[in-house]
Amino acid sequence: MQILQTKENLISEEYVIKRRKQTDDGISTTLFIPSPPLFTESFQPIIHILDSNIFLTLLKACVYRSTDPKAQLWSEAILNRALHLMTLACYEQERTPNFEFYSKCQKFELDKLINQLHLNTPSKAETCKELLAYVIKLYNRFSETNEQLNSSTSANFNQETSDITKRQQRKRKDLAAQKRAKIIAQMTELQKNFIEKNIQLCSESIDDQASESASPGTYSQLSSMISSSVQQILPISPTMPLKFEPMSIDDAYPNIQSCFGTNDLELSQSAKQILTCIFCQENSEVKLNSEAIVLSAYVQNSRVLSKTRSRRIENWDTFDPTFMSNDLHWGVHVSSCGHAIHASCWTKYHNSITSQDHRRTLRMRGSANYDTERNEFLCPLCQTLSNTIIPILPSLRTFAHDRKLAQMSFSEWIDGLEKALNGSIESRYEIETHEQQIFFNPCPLTTITKMMAERAAQNFQLLFGFAGDSRVQDFSDSIRERLMSFAKNVYAFGLNVDPDEDNDRIPIVLWTSCAYTIQSIEQLLRIDSKSIFSQLSIRQSELVTCLIKVAAVYGSLHDSDKIKKHCLTLLSVLLLSRTNIQMPSLIDIDLFHLLVSLCFTLPILFASKEILPSLTNVPPGNLNDLYLVRLIVMAHCIQILSSQGFLYETKIDDNQQAKMEKTINDDDDELKTLQELIEKIIKNQASPSCLAQLLPIEEIRDKLKLSLLPLLRCTALFYHHLTGTSWPTESGLDEYATICHYLALPICLSKLLDAENERFSNDLINSWISNLSTSKSPVKYPILVNELHSLPREYIDLMNQVSQGVAPYKYARDEARSPCICLTCGDVVVRSSSS
Repeated sequence: MQILQTKENLISEEYVIKRRKQTDDGISTTLFIPSPPLFTESFQPIIHILDSNIFLTLLKACVYRSTDPKAQLWSEAILNRALHLMTLACYEQERTPNFEFYSKCQKFELDKLINQLHLNTPSKAETCKELLAYVIKLYNRFSETNEQLNSSTSANFNQETSDITKRQQRKRKDLAAQKRAKIIAQMTELQKNFIEKNIQLCSESIDDQASESASPGTYSQLSSMISSSVQQILPISPTMPLKFEPMSIDDAYPNIQSCFGTNDLELSQSAKQILTCIFCQENSEVKLNSEAIVLSAYVQNSRVLSKTRSRRIENWDTFDPTFMSNDLHWGVHVSSCGHAIHASCWTKYHNSITSQDHRRTLRMRGSANYDTERNEFLCPLCQTLSNTIIPILPSLRTFAHDRKLAQMSFSEWIDGLEKALNGSIESRYEIETHEQQIFFNPCPLTTITKMMAERAAQNFQLLFGFAGDSRVQDFSDSIRERLMSFAKNVYAFGLNVDPDEDNDRIPIVLWTSCAYTIQSIEQLLRIDSKSIFSQLSIRQSELVTCLIKVAAVYGSLHDSDKIKKHCLTLLSVLLLSRTNIQMPSLIDIDLFHLLVSLCFTLPILFASKEILPSLTNVPPGNLNDLYLVRLIVMAHCIQILSSQGFLYETKIDDNQQAKMEKTINDDDDELKTLQELIEKIIKNQASPSCLAQLLPIEEIRDKLKLSLLPLLRCTALFYHHLTGTSWPTESGLDEYATICHYLALPICLSKLLDAENERFSNDLINSWISNLSTSKSPVKYPILVNELHSLPREYIDLMNQVSQGVAPYKYARDEARSPCICLTCGDVVVRSSSS
């Protein structure tokens, strides 16, 4: 029956073609399909297969392969079926409302491909040319209809747009008139108040007759006299924000924006940060109250930056990481591949690899290159080894809120902090040890301001008196959980101890990891002879930004009393105290770690216990940070000048000598200030060897600036990512001068070391020098960068060098051990061939 039906169809088709040729000459011999009947209501949604994205994608692939003469995955039947389905779609477009086949053809550029195929029909698609022309004819019918609709719609839209524009212009004019009237009323009120308060001063320039009576004419004359001076009164009104000019600079600054003092004035809306999860491929915006987006990171204990790697820490459980030694004999380094992933996606991935590792048989345990028992895993995208995740936070500017800026000098700022330090020191007599125990009990801000002058107290209150802001959004549970988890992992992996959520050393180790990671990146740039203003890789930039944000906000989540005591402990090394506190000498401390820790703790020093912790306590790059950087750089100058052998003749390599020759011309005040400091330091130091010869003062000045560069480079990199201030453009200055401009520091050392009140600077410097005289640091300035161990040129020499490192057999079944050379220190180590 099927064969007979097929034959009948063929016979009928031939009959129709023959008849059409006889009746209408020129009509195509191809039989186009008629419009099919409508589906019933229950089956009507089936037709939307024809305007789906998947269907359009398949059609585009078929037509594109037809235009490609080299395409192999193509056949005439595929093109014929595709055109057949397009004809059906065109029929449905005519009779079905809300059918999007025509609009999606334009979106997928399917119409262009069809026209191209019709104009340049390959020989293999010649049989489908008539059907293709019919499809184009149907498609053009819709384009003509849409053009007519668009023309009528555009006319109506233009009319509506013009009416809306007129209404908006009228509304703006009314608002402008109201604003002008309001300003004029305020100006008039200010004029009246000024005249009433200064009637005697204003009357001196008026005739004697007019001054005898306060007539309306007199008032109008007085108003006209002071109208020109009102504009000078308004900027210093209490209701207007003051312009922040942090420091008078000695040099003529080029157009370089400082990273301090701008965030509170210009809280511009930062661009939204939208990231794509590498696991689920969904785009998500970084927000405080949304699901956490994290980066895979690897935390490890490191001694790579130190030159005294033989120094070891005996007991990590009792080790105090408050002050980092300047030889960097230990540190916590954080690295990341920079790939973002949702926290929930990472949890699923981590649980799957953990369960998979537990299901492996014992004989397969050694094949994995990560250890799940140490919380290690591989990045799902690049397979980079990781052991924790770090949450991505929005810009720190979103945490800040409008507040008035403080206007106080450097000496007033130091005086306030010294009063806070001395007012917080308490002593207690221990009966068991029969000793006087000294501890810190943070005093409130009101106690400090009562001991200061009125103007200084008001500014100190503005600088530290954060009352919190209820408008600031709190972290979501997901972000808060990841923040606490990351800090706990940094503490555990950094100190090689068991995790402990309540340990007081967690925030200290977190801030240490932030400073140590920045120092390692700065040394990498120095090895490559790159400026600190050169662009970092995306991986490094994302890591540093996330690490600084997490370290900045973690203090608000921790116990505020413990943070305050830690801040006072750090300040006791820099400031004068009325009690002799047993603290390490300034020469033994790494000052960049001290700067980072103080930057994160100073905003919380006077936080009130009655108010809940607020995210407005994050460092905004204001006057605190400006004066803190200046204080640290001053202390670093004394630290360098007091280091062993710095002032005396030493052999300097050609590269350092070339850098020293690029400095600016001699400055008499700078050399004079430096000479006075050197004389004080020499008096406190032990007498040098008779063979040692003091360097010329100019060479000491150049050598000091060269030694300051590593700290300045790290500080600039830190505050660049903290405040979000862009790097300065090329100004023609050397790196030292450009960084000083960027950090709002004077280039001249005399203005850096001489504060406005000489008593404060001299007392501080004398205190530092007296404490430095009792300690000798092994660090020599300028600090050289550690480089990898140099290998022999010939491989046979390398084999001879490590041939003595093969370990003997311990047991009969032992394999030979493979010797290796450590590229960091050059020692020969032995490892098992199976490891």
